[in-house]
Amino acid sequence: MTKCAACNEGSDGKKKCKERELDRALRNFWRVRPVPSDEALFETPAPPAEECPICMHPIDTSSSALGQGLLCYKLCCGKTVCAACEKELILEAESDMYPCAFCRVLNPKSGEERVEMARKRIHEYDDANAIYILARYYWFGIHGVEKDEKKGTRLYFEAYLKGYRGAAVDIGHAYFLGKGVYRNHGLSMKWYTLAAVEGWVFARSILGRMERNAGNICRAMKHLLMAASAGDDESLKEVMQDYKAGHVKKDDLEKALRAHHQARNDMNNDRRDAFTKDVEDERKRLRRLGILRPW
Repeated sequence: MTKCAACNEGSDGKKKCKERELDRALRNFWRVRPVPSDEALFETPAPPAEECPICMHPIDTSSSALGQGLLCYKLCCGKTVCAACEKELILEAESDMYPCAFCRVLNPKSGEERVEMARKRIHEYDDANAIYILARYYWFGIHGVEKDEKKGTRLYFEAYLKGYRGAAVDIGHAYFLGKGVYRNHGLSMKWYTLAAVEGWVFARSILGRMERNAGNICRAMKHLLMAASAGDDESLKEVMQDYKAGHVKKDDLEKALRAHHQARNDMNNDRRDAFTKDVEDERKRLRRLGILRPW
């Protein structure tokens, strides 16, 4: 039986040892990790967006993209593609059982198979993205996994430590809503700040709204202008409203509009536009049926 080098126990002890290490890392995280400075938050350029390996366009991390599920992670080979390209593969195969464009492994037939693929990838590669996917399964209780927000949040934190920086957004959500952890808006803002510095546009737009609610209009406008410039549609709408209210200068608005237009041109293509329209039409249909809330 394989023993843990740290605690000299068997497989069960090794699992408990790993959990203790994760607890220790979570408790000490903000003691050893300083909150990003304003210079890092507002002046340091964000890292370039990852590109979809199929269409070669930057992957959108704005609020609208994440809200519509426009990202797709391939558990078979570890590639991240835009959902529009994934849908194109389904249409070409005329079936949900289509081979991966990279490794030719067939798409899983059921939610249980997806969970099994995620666990297998974690076991074989200790893959941070797969840990994040499994965390979402636990957090929302989908694909046959029993809902466990506490375990899901712990897995989000583990995914962040292993290298998937987008998990910081979800950890921020957990602290903001008090799901899986105690409610703490201060900690949620710290996690959103980490995500914003890492280039997640959605987190920056959230920071803008939080700063506005706290009465910090100047900081809020900085966040929203940066998010709008990176292509976030919702942030641009808020910037337009704030311009009418006199909180945004005309020159800053013009710069944001030009940057937003360029960012959307870089990220959009005909395939993504058609997919986004289909998603919006489906959401409108669900709202009419009362299945989806109108906000």
